[in-house]
Amino acid sequence: MPVNDTFAFKYVYAETAANYIRDMKNGVDDLMKGNRDSVIIDRIYLAAHSLASEHMIMGFVQTGSLCKMIEHVFYKIKSNQLVFANTLGVVLQDAIVAVEKSFTMIRESNKEKDVSLYTQKLERFLHQSVI
Repeated sequence: MPVNDTFAFKYVYAETAANYIRDMKNGVDDLMKGNRDSVIIDRIYLAAHSLASEHMIMGFVQTGSLCKMIEHVFYKIKSNQLVFANTLGVVLQDAIVAVEKSFTMIRESNKEKDVSLYTQKLERFLHQSVI
């Protein structure tokens, strides 16, 4: 990607990523309060999908992989292969905070935070929670 395109994309990335992270945080909070509306689940799924793609394109593979795992969790929920429970919600909240912290570090230093622990936690949760 040419330098000017990279700069323009990074600006757009910074704007949209913050919104996607907010959508995921608010959506999981709503789910934790008992609101299981499919619109909320779809919004989180799409935000995670978009964040995963943006992070991968920008070269932030660990953060992108964590977002991809969050996307996968919500794909399973959307397709009735996984039921949302508050125990999952707590793991997701921690993972989203890790994404947010990594995003802050990326904006400030152009380096991502090691978030692999959160990806592994979600993977373990998925393997233990097969319907």
